[in-house]
Amino acid sequence: TIKNIKNAAEIKERMGVRSDSICVLYAPTWRGKVGAVAPDIASFVGAVQELARRDVEVLVRIHHFVEQALQNLELPVNVTIVPASIDTNELLAATDVLVTDYSSILFDYVPLERPIVKFAFDYESYLQERGLYFDLDEVPGSSCKTLPELGVELDHIISSGFQVGVPQEESPLADLWSFEDGSSGARAVEILMQPLSQQDSPGRAGHLLSIGGLYPNGITRSFENLLKNLGRSGERVQVLVPH
Repeated sequence: TIKNIKNAAEIKERMGVRSDSICVLYAPTWRGKVGAVAPDIASFVGAVQELARRDVEVLVRIHHFVEQALQNLELPVNVTIVPASIDTNELLAATDVLVTDYSSILFDYVPLERPIVKFAFDYESYLQERGLYFDLDEVPGSSCKTLPELGVELDHIISSGFQVGVPQEESPLADLWSFEDGSSGARAVEILMQPLSQQDSPGRAGHLLSIGGLYPNGITRSFENLLKNLGRSGERVQVLVPH
């Protein structure tokens, strides 16, 4: 899991930034509706420029829905558009401060216990158009709505030595990440594989397969052939099917 990633300096170098630099990640979600994405380029550029006024490296993770619309923008020299080859968990592990909005990336970052800023410049319109699972005050991090407020909050975080503020375990949603201790993935696999390991079949291999929607296409036919071959060899198989 993210807490097990220890090579932050190497990850920074892969992104072309100094290993000792302060990295601020800006990772907003997309705007609009499914099938009618509406990128707010001006607000995006404004936020990036505000963050880049400091002696930091601004990393930007663009949502795949708006990648094309935000290509070829002229951005400050200390801004890096993170390539897709960098896994999100690796990116977060190399991040000192996360600036996001309503994105679920916040929940992936929380276990690291580092500062989070929620830049909700369009809170009212986003709430009306898309809605939220949780109110901003329920999730960790500080909130701001204007560019000056964003700048002040980032300056405060840097000057305070990257203090988190309210302890994240005090959040009413703390149960959502309370098991993220670096071993949650191993525990999940152990539980899922338990029925296989308890079978009275010494010497027979067990496989856990996770599949997609089983649409009528070549991928599904290949999966069916794989199951047939595993069955002929006497190996036990457990399949995870989307609910």
